[in-house]
Amino acid sequence: MTAPHLSAADAPSLGMSVAVGPAYDIPGLCEAFGVGRSHVFDEIARGRLRATKIRRRTVFAGTDALAWLEAYRSASKPHSTKVA
Repeated sequence: MTAPHLSAADAPSLGMSVAVGPAYDIPGLCEAFGVGRSHVFDEIARGRLRATKIRRRTVFAGTDALAWLEAYRSASKPHSTKVA
């Protein structure tokens, strides 16, 4: 029996810590964070995801990828509206 595949995006919601790699290429980022290529390119174009070109390869620092994930998590948290 194999364990279910969990991505880095699933870990925080499950109360798990995330082991972030030192760098990702586009396929690696897509697999680790459970997103598609078009979404990655859109996030780069909007300036939300920092990418670096090394020759012909686009790479992402692990810390930048985690910061991008955290930005999504904090933006998606429900706002509490307590009325006294």
